[in-house]
Amino acid sequence: MITDLPAGLTLRRATNVDAEQVKRLVYEVLREYGMQPEPDHAEKGLDDIDNAFASGGLWVLCTEGGSDPGSRRVIGSIGIIAQGETICELTKMFLAPAMRGRGLGRQLLDFAIRQAQHRGFDLMHLESDTSLREAVALYRSAGFEIVPQKNSVARCDLVMRKAL
Repeated sequence: MITDLPAGLTLRRATNVDAEQVKRLVYEVLREYGMQPEPDHAEKGLDDIDNAFASGGLWVLCTEGGSDPGSRRVIGSIGIIAQGETICELTKMFLAPAMRGRGLGRQLLDFAIRQAQHRGFDLMHLESDTSLREAVALYRSAGFEIVPQKNSVARCDLVMRKAL
């Protein structure tokens, strides 16, 4: 887990109960950058988080919201999915606009890398878009390199990878 999150935030494994809030976050961020969600392709797994992320995991960054779990708000997400025995995909890395600039994206990324290493993966890849300048810069600073590979998501124009 991430041990030094700001007060009032928690990171936990997502389940199907979180599906609507995760979709809301993902769709909001995509639209912020002029991209359209792909509920039948790229976002399809968000309808069944428990199964779609069983080979890795999807985690959500939430406001604590007191004792009522229903009052907690998903403000970030990050996932990994196995693409074979030693390769995983980094996916669904999203952070609400109001939460950016606090180092939370770096914490989420570092957490996902540690999770992938713990699970025995030795290569992580991701698909992104050059319009997501902050995210691409974050990936580069973490050691990801752009590779000449065809992407599988229409709205993405680059593929990156990192040896773990």
